[in-house]
Amino acid sequence: MSSRFATDTAATPLGSGRYAARVDLGWWIERGPNGGYVAALILRAVTAEVADPERRLRSFTVHYLAPPVEGEVEIEVTVERQGRSMTSASARLLQDGRLLALAVAAFSTSRPSIEFCTLVMPNVDLRGPRAMPTVDDATGERIGPVMRQRYEQRWAIVRGRSPAAPQRWPTCTRPSREDGYASLPRAG
Repeated sequence: MSSRFATDTAATPLGSGRYAARVDLGWWIERGPNGGYVAALILRAVTAEVADPERRLRSFTVHYLAPPVEGEVEIEVTVERQGRSMTSASARLLQDGRLLALAVAAFSTSRPSIEFCTLVMPNVDLRGPRAMPTVDDATGERIGPVMRQRYEQRWAIVRGRSPAAPQRWPTCTRPSREDGYASLPRAG
């Protein structure tokens, strides 16, 4: 069973590097959808077009030209170059023929090298992040934009830092391995 995030960021292949997706109102902030949500829509299409699980995403940049409205969008993906170990791709997000976002992505295979990036959950309060109250529990009400219905935030004290720093740890309300980059920590 797919998570809500996976469903809301699904990209359906149309052929010739084109994908259909739907911008869901549930990811709205201020005057349009959250930029990370729009990036996830584009990334689903780019990853599907690269179609090589051995090539992991190494770099991804999105330029937002205008916010989409709720509804159908099309994502045009071009694999610019595919070499022995690296693939470079670009994508364009369009709605009703209007260009709304441009993206560039680099995927590559792993190779023996110095480990330069390891993201691990910080050493948090011994009760664990699920035992900490959510921001909504602490305030007694759901606060923030409509998008907040799609995830929960829990406060955690990060140990081992000097000084100890509180962090918000957002996750999808029903997290899944498919959610990928949706549950990265936010300082705050």
